[in-house]
Formats: sequence, C-alpha cells, structure tokens
Amino acid sequence: MITWITTVGWSPFAVINPVWAYCKEFKECPSKFILVHTENERIKKNLSLVKSYLKEIAWGYSNENFLENNIIIHQIDGEDIQNYANTLKKIISTEIDNSPKKIILDMTPGRKYMSAINVYYGLQRSNIPIQVFYLHLEESRYQDVPYPLTPIIKNDLVDIIDSTEIFTKDIGELKDSKVEIGNEQLDDIVKRIGSDQERREKLILLAISKGLSSKNKISRFLYDEGDSIQGSELRKLIKKLESKNLIKTTKMRNKATEYLGYKIIEKGLDLLKKIQRENRNERK
Repeated sequence: MITWITTVGWSPFAVINPVWAYCKEFKECPSKFILVHTENERIKKNLSLVKSYLKEIAWGYSNENFLENNIIIHQIDGEDIQNYANTLKKIISTEIDNSPKKIILDMTPGRKYMSAINVYYGLQRSNIPIQVFYLHLEESRYQDVPYPLTPIIKNDLVDIIDSTEIFTKDIGELKDSKVEIGNEQLDDIVKRIGSDQERREKLILLAISKGLSSKNKISRFLYDEGDSIQGSELRKLIKKLESKNLIKTTKMRNKATEYLGYKIIEKGLDLLKKIQRENRNERK
C-alpha cells in the first residue's frame, strides 16, 4: 500500500496532476489518499473535484482495484504553521502504524511553509520510507490544466529529497556499480560529438555505464559535463535508448525506497567500445 498525503488549496490541479504524473511515470498508483484542507467554501468545492479526479485516476491505474473510501478528508482549523505541522505529524505517525509500502508527501500545492514542513518530515528516518514529490511546471499557464493536456516537456515530477542529496554530494559517492570498458576516458571523446541529441544520448549511456543508475544521477552527470537538461527531455532520451536495446529499466532499491533504475546491456556496451576503437583509429 502506498499512502499519498497532500494539501487541497486554491488550485485543484496542483493536487490532481502530481498524482497523475506519478502513476504514469512509475507505473504504480497510491492506494490511499489523505487530503488536508482548511474550512473555506471555495476549497470545499475544490475538494469535490479533487476527489472525483483521484478516484478515476486511481481506478484506472490500479486495474479497478481502488476503494473509494480510501480517499480520506482531514480538515484543520487554521493555516498557522504549528497547526499544520502537528496535524501532519499525527497523520504520518498513524500511517506508519498501518505499515504501508511507503508514504508520499506532495509539496506541490499549499503554502511555502507547508512545503518546508513536508521536506522536514521527508528527511526523518523511519522504518517506512517517506518520499517528497514536487511537480515543477515551466510555465504558469499550465497550472490549471489537466496533466494529459500539458506538454510533457513543460513539467517534471521531482523527488525532492533524492535530488537534493544527489546534487549536494560528490559524484563519486553516487555510483552504484561500474562496467569496465577500458582505460581510455570516454567523457572527452563523447563531448566532441557535434549533434546535441547524439551527444546527449552517448553521455546518458556513459553515465549508466559508470553506475549512475537513476534519472537524477544521470541528470547530475550531464550537469557536470556542461549539458544541463530538463527532466522531461531526459525521460524521452532514456526511453529512446531503451527502444534501441542499449539499456534496460529495472527496479532498484536505495536506502529510502524502490525506484526505477537503468542498466547498460551488451549492445550499449558494444557501442561505447566502438566509439573508443574509432577514436584510436583516428589518432593513428
């Protein structure tokens, strides 16, 4: 069971779209939603819309196994920081006692202090993994647009805790494993490729061969190589490499939870070795 905890405010799609994006990207769906809200007539109207969408999304992605009474409404008396923090603490504590597979805190909707509190609880270590997600939109005009109608390159579902840890560590600490492909450094060779897309594809392949198995780790590698990329564009390139049978997607585990990771396979390894050979021949 996955428990998804979020705050319902002025924008219903700030609540709905992160769930939609998660189900599509991770090929799994929360089995329980806890919707926190204050007493306000407009927000109460938004609750009805949110519940309706979440029920349909969960019903579709769970092969019609979702139970409607697993959408829990939790009203708080006010928006002050103490009230919200104490409420969220009690909700998380109760859910931990229920032993879900993991708890997801969505910091997309709500006020800034609510986001900060979500991150704080996400950093607390417990026997149940807690993840914190944020749906980043490049353009505010898509804020009230259903997720399927938003261009994929305009949004990115970010695992905040994982991203923060990855971008603040030395990249050498991030490697899960490494495939040996010779002593030559491929980084400089690949960076000389003229086509932006081809260079990025090869850099992604190189990152995975170095044991950087998650999307965030690959993104960090590209950033260090001077090629910053949006998460949505990175997903498209990874999917393309997978369709070419150069890499494969597999479920992996880190200290927090399961995630979708990537491994280089024989055809991808052969391609990197071919680049090495061609470079040697050019130097002769």
